[in-house]
Amino acid sequence: MKSLKKAELSFHGFPKACRKHVERAAEAALGAGKGRKGGEISAALVSDAAIRGLNRRYRGTDKVTDVLSFRLSKEPLCGDIYISRGRSAKQAKAAGNTWHEELCYLVLHGVLHLLDYTDYQPAKKKKMFAVQDRLFKEFKNF
Repeated sequence: MKSLKKAELSFHGFPKACRKHVERAAEAALGAGKGRKGGEISAALVSDAAIRGLNRRYRGTDKVTDVLSFRLSKEPLCGDIYISRGRSAKQAKAAGNTWHEELCYLVLHGVLHLLDYTDYQPAKKKKMFAVQDRLFKEFKNF
């Protein structure tokens, strides 16, 4: 675990080669949550089957998705992020990203969800993706 702005971050199942980059992505997203203090965020890279099961159980949607976020508390910010290994690899290729870049992009997305950003309505989605894309561009050239 790494202490960050009094928040603890942990990453499970991510390749060692990209750990420092996904940590930077989480740090960048946490910067968008001004005023948040403390907390703990855990991110796990899981199989398509596992994320499909989580999506079915908690969202009532029986399909594979790229990332799911579950906020456990708002203050201090605590939550879990699950990223699909298979889906993220496919999306990376389609987006012209490396897989490690795509993992960073999805960590940004997951943390922003924990910070109350949503992508369910067009206006809110536009705002969330504007923040996410800006943050991603700031450190993409790692």
